[in-house]
Amino acid sequence: MMIGMVLVSALIGMAAVGMTLALSLPMWTVVISYPTVCSLTLLLTAALWNIRSRQTVRADQPLRA
Repeated sequence: MMIGMVLVSALIGMAAVGMTLALSLPMWTVVISYPTVCSLTLLLTAALWNIRSRQTVRADQPLRA
């Protein structure tokens, strides 16, 4: 699962780099955007996964999609 979160954060980081290059932003912005976006995405996905894993379904509650 951890590898999936790292790959997703890397893909989103690459998309951020592509967006900064497409917008013709300065090169220092491109260099800073990749690790920043990757770190924040990984932190967010880990936090969301942790919150979802703590939720329990009671036996009298129907499952919802």
